[in-house]
Amino acid sequence: LKPGQETREMQLDRVEKRTVWLKSLKGKFVPWGPKPWDKHRFMKVCIQSRLQAKQAANTKILNQVVEEIRRISGKQPMIVKARVNVAALQWRKGMNCGVAVTLTGKLMEDFMKRLNTLILPRVRDFEGLYPTSVDNWGNFWMGFENQEPFKELDAMVDTRELVHGFDVGIITNCFTQADGLQLMKDFGFPFGEPRPPKVKPEPLWMQSAKAKKKKAMAKKKR
Repeated sequence: LKPGQETREMQLDRVEKRTVWLKSLKGKFVPWGPKPWDKHRFMKVCIQSRLQAKQAANTKILNQVVEEIRRISGKQPMIVKARVNVAALQWRKGMNCGVAVTLTGKLMEDFMKRLNTLILPRVRDFEGLYPTSVDNWGNFWMGFENQEPFKELDAMVDTRELVHGFDVGIITNCFTQADGLQLMKDFGFPFGEPRPPKVKPEPLWMQSAKAKKKKAMAKKKR
């Protein structure tokens, strides 16, 4: 298993222990939030776009991303500031690093219907969502490489300063991967084959050793 990954048995054991613990609490000591015995439902949808430091410092690009997410979601997004330093994206703590919005209620339902019926069919070479993208707690995250799938952004093609991607997360009150996957299938999301595993590249010392072996074999044949 990879770090953070759980088997079906581990997830069920975790849910069983949490159920026993929650039922042992009373009154004000019961924590707020979803419970294992609640009916499965969608809680919120998160839409975000991460930007590099130079892009986030550009006012035109930042205003463009804010307007795009506002058109997609129907809600005014907020500008996110970096909490820690990230060298890969050149982020510094306290600097602008992206734009995000959280949808609940009717806005969430409306966006999920559009995502299922309008946005996903416009994705190039779309063959279904990956079932393995659902995490151990039944939440689903996916990424869009550019603005093409969103019909609401077609009017902004001529004034676009930057081509960037979006991250969309669907948060549920489920406690296992199977429950979250079944909830999304019941809603109508199309799922395909699991994501193929990544093949780790051979280390350089192994590649050089194989190259030397091939050269030695070629000399022997001569």
